[in-house]
Amino acid sequence: MRFFEIGILLLLTASSLPVSVGSPNAGKSFDLATQKLVLADYLNPWSNPTFSREWGGWGWHECGTSHDPDYVYPNGTRDIASIFYPLIGPYDAGEEAVMKYHIRLAQASGLDAFVVDWDGITGFYDFPRINRNFMKMLKLAELQNFGVAIDYDAMRYYVGHTGPGVKLIPDRTKALRQVHDDLTYAIKQFGPSPAYLKFHDQPVIFVFGAGGGSMTRDEWGDIITQLSNEGLRAFYVDMQGQTRKLYPYFKGYFPWLGAGEEDLSPNSASFINDWAAVLRRSAQYMDIKWGLAVWPGFDNSPVSAWCAKNSSGSYWIQILDRKNGLLYNQTWTAVMRNKPSFIFIVTWNDWNEATIIEPARQYGYKYLYATELYASQFKGQKPDYDGIPVPLEIYDATSAIQQASKDGRTVGLDIAQQYLQNAETAFDFTHDYGSAASFARKAVDAAKASDYPKSYYEAKGLLAEAESLKTNATAANFTSTQAKTLFNEGVSAFWQAEYAYRQGDYNATITYAQAAVRFFEQAFQAERTARTFPLVQLRFHYEYLAAAAVIILIVLAAPRLRRNAKRNGELT
Repeated sequence: MRFFEIGILLLLTASSLPVSVGSPNAGKSFDLATQKLVLADYLNPWSNPTFSREWGGWGWHECGTSHDPDYVYPNGTRDIASIFYPLIGPYDAGEEAVMKYHIRLAQASGLDAFVVDWDGITGFYDFPRINRNFMKMLKLAELQNFGVAIDYDAMRYYVGHTGPGVKLIPDRTKALRQVHDDLTYAIKQFGPSPAYLKFHDQPVIFVFGAGGGSMTRDEWGDIITQLSNEGLRAFYVDMQGQTRKLYPYFKGYFPWLGAGEEDLSPNSASFINDWAAVLRRSAQYMDIKWGLAVWPGFDNSPVSAWCAKNSSGSYWIQILDRKNGLLYNQTWTAVMRNKPSFIFIVTWNDWNEATIIEPARQYGYKYLYATELYASQFKGQKPDYDGIPVPLEIYDATSAIQQASKDGRTVGLDIAQQYLQNAETAFDFTHDYGSAASFARKAVDAAKASDYPKSYYEAKGLLAEAESLKTNATAANFTSTQAKTLFNEGVSAFWQAEYAYRQGDYNATITYAQAAVRFFEQAFQAERTARTFPLVQLRFHYEYLAAAAVIILIVLAAPRLRRNAKRNGELT
């Protein structure tokens, strides 16, 4: 069987596939002590039935308004607990393709690392899945030229500071022991990775609510000192800026969105300026590293404020209007003016509270373009926006290949997979975003072409060969009667093949196209023979005449030769 199209595609793909060894991250580190880094809070509890057999994070049924992601609206979207809708739909954070998509988007937007919400190593709630997802992301980050760290806040669940009735480990001594065990695991398992965020050579551990009352300063001091004595040193960052409550055990600080306030600050720029002044003053007599946060907005109404109520008994719903992107620009401008050591984005993908900058159907890439602009200015670099839309194309190519494989459509998938590999290599290694996008589109086309049966490819290839021969034969202008007859037979077979192809009868197409190819090739041979035979005849004719002329000359000259011979006495 002649798979012309597949063969050509394979040849072109193989010849254009870059050869690379190792990873683009080779030798690169992410150091909060020496580099100006832009970080973003990342949540990974999201799951869907396609990948994890259940919904996680996208629904809400605890109180107030309910959201059921199994319900599909007429426009095709699902009922999720968010005022925004992901550009790729309600995804599963444990899926490798999703992690790669997020990492590539972050890289193209000027981010250096994700700080991932991590809830320790117990079996409570979805904590095990969150830990598995982080381990997977850490491995991918090592290959993708990206940094990661953890945002640890499980202690709030253990000791009961997350809301009424929530106390997973009632015995405080056991709860504090679990905090010690969680941090031991994190430092040992995550810290050695080259992708894990460091402060010099120590792994950085962010803690949400460390100074918020869940644990005392002395309790933190006991655990951190014990870990240090065990050879497990780390650099701890409080995400609410509580220097007086946590120093010297915590030496990194930045204020979260609305940190320390009962209500979100209506004037974000003033909030940032006030906190910058506090941290800058603290740094004059404390050995600390401080940063500032930026945010696009806030809306916890889809989850009814997590069931929290205000003094009037209503759900404590808080909304900070995005102002069509203006709030995000204002927070960046205020932060940049205060010259922090690092910048923290609140958040990459907290869909429930609508603090996301990840692309959504409502606003597309607006916040990523703004992030690339400001992050580049913060680092003193020139912004490059070309890569921002490309990760979606690579993600779509991956999804198309996965769907084709799931459906059992395997013809041509090897081509699609090689195009996808080319796209990933162009993005991750050479940062050739144009080529990456082109290869991704070709991967999608090849994956979609796998809908056809094997006979389709042979039929298409043979029909193309027959059409090419027909075009050449028409231009040849045959003069031989036999060649003309064979040409007409070929044209007839070709039209029958083309009709069968349009009807989807690929086996008939193959039969007629093979006949057409055969007729056209025979027509060319007949024409060559016809044009060669007269020359042979003419040559034979000339040789015969020449021989006859020699004989006649000999006969005519014979008498004279005899007379001359007698005269000379040579004959008797």
